[in-house]
Amino acid sequence: MTKDYLSYSKENTKKYSDLVTKSTSPFCKKTMADVFLFAAALAIKRGLPPTKLKTRADNIPISAFGEQEWLLNAIAIVEVKDNKILFKEKKVIYGVVEEYANTGIDFLYKEVFETEGDFLKKIELECRIKDE
Repeated sequence: MTKDYLSYSKENTKKYSDLVTKSTSPFCKKTMADVFLFAAALAIKRGLPPTKLKTRADNIPISAFGEQEWLLNAIAIVEVKDNKILFKEKKVIYGVVEEYANTGIDFLYKEVFETEGDFLKKIELECRIKDE
């Protein structure tokens, strides 16, 4: 049976909620799926290790990712450095993404709400800098 939901730790519920509801957040009025994917991508971009979820709940239906569902596969391929992961059960792929999002959400929250400066401008600059 395919897992129909992606999870984030219950401890992070407020962070996700704040990011999609507070007017000072660039994710205001976006979806939890958007924040989840951004958190996972941020962790990967920064070379942060994935971390297991302590307390999990099925929070985000896979259907919420819509046309962005392919990103879940891409993140899993980046982690294992082998596209053969695509032939495994979806729950393996989803587990990889959940762990990256679990790492990235703390950094994302801190940068949006606790760090000086325009978050989007900082991220844009960071993305423009080429790895040497």
